[in-house]
Amino acid sequence: MVMDYEAELKNLLNKIRKECAFNALAVRALDPVGYIPYAAHQGLSPDFVDDECFLGLKDDCICARIIRREVPKGSSLFTETGSFWCNFLCDKTVNELERLGMSPRGRCLQEGYKTLLVVPISNCNGNIGSLWMASHKENLLTEEKVSWFEDTAVKQAQKAVKKMSDCDKYNLFARFIASTGNSNDRENLTNYFKHLTHCPACRELSDCDLQFDRLIQESLLFIEPAPSELHSNIMQQITS
Repeated sequence: MVMDYEAELKNLLNKIRKECAFNALAVRALDPVGYIPYAAHQGLSPDFVDDECFLGLKDDCICARIIRREVPKGSSLFTETGSFWCNFLCDKTVNELERLGMSPRGRCLQEGYKTLLVVPISNCNGNIGSLWMASHKENLLTEEKVSWFEDTAVKQAQKAVKKMSDCDKYNLFARFIASTGNSNDRENLTNYFKHLTHCPACRELSDCDLQFDRLIQESLLFIEPAPSELHSNIMQQITS
């Protein structure tokens, strides 16, 4: 089942990919427990998605710092609205970020991306996600293009992300582990299962129910210790 926000984000990413030369795009959405998984993405390698999908606000990476509004002032790498942009990502860029007190993960550099743009998505209460764009080509950005992304593109992303319910955001994780088989993250699983026991709607994953059921049962082994009541509720949800 495709949700309204998914169709809107897909259309936005298609538009950016068609009109600009970015070959990798993603939108992160802040979930109720502080993770910032991908709500949509295009052109990312499976390994990159596996490594980067479930970052959290506590991580000291560019995406997390931007969403929690902790970016250095006066650096040419950041705009006044808190976006990060770079036309030639290299070791020198990483060194500059470290000089500014940041600890970049370096995953984008490892992937060979040269042009990189990360724009915050916000509402009246703060940032609720980010729009991320990258390319293996150099020098794709100008100040005018960055301004367009910060205005027009982000407004479209904001509209879609604001449509997401808490259940939608938790389902990002459910779909992620169902599609990748990555069920070893105890903290994510525990948070998800706690929500699951109070929200049966989060079980409505018509596109991957059977695989997800199997992964849930396998991943229960990774939660130690598991309260008996929580374990019983989870199993009841699975078998009902």
